[in-house]
Amino acid sequence: MGINFLLLLVLGLASAEECPVEFTEIHGHCYLFSQQLGENKQSQEQARLFCQMLSQDDYTVDLATLGHFAAAEADPLLAHIYENDLADGGLWLGAERSGESFMWVDGRHLSEKSHLFYYLEPNGNDCIAVRPDLTNNDMHRNYINDAICTHAYNFVCETF
Repeated sequence: MGINFLLLLVLGLASAEECPVEFTEIHGHCYLFSQQLGENKQSQEQARLFCQMLSQDDYTVDLATLGHFAAAEADPLLAHIYENDLADGGLWLGAERSGESFMWVDGRHLSEKSHLFYYLEPNGNDCIAVRPDLTNNDMHRNYINDAICTHAYNFVCETF
């Protein structure tokens, strides 16, 4: 009886660390890409509401964040977006202007001098997206830019 309980406990712990159905695990975080669900492109506000509606008792969901790593090349989500052409047509991320600066939805500050931004960005808009045409003469990654929040883009959700 002790072995069965231990096995159930271990299996329960393993499943608690897994991503929800339809979410993709990338470097220890769980993400859901709207185009993989066949969702229509949405404004940043609509995309954020869609993500938040997926929250459950044991986790919350919001638009995804970047910048947990020292260099953009090391950011696993940005690399996954690039490698899978998920930024085609634009892809909303979870940061928006707050006063004179940007804030990620998880409360972290996004510096306007961040290495994540494309050359000459930000340029006065209020929401953050990834676009495939912003390569900065570097064909091995995407960059972020500030965008008009009402544009319709695909989006990526993250569990927190």
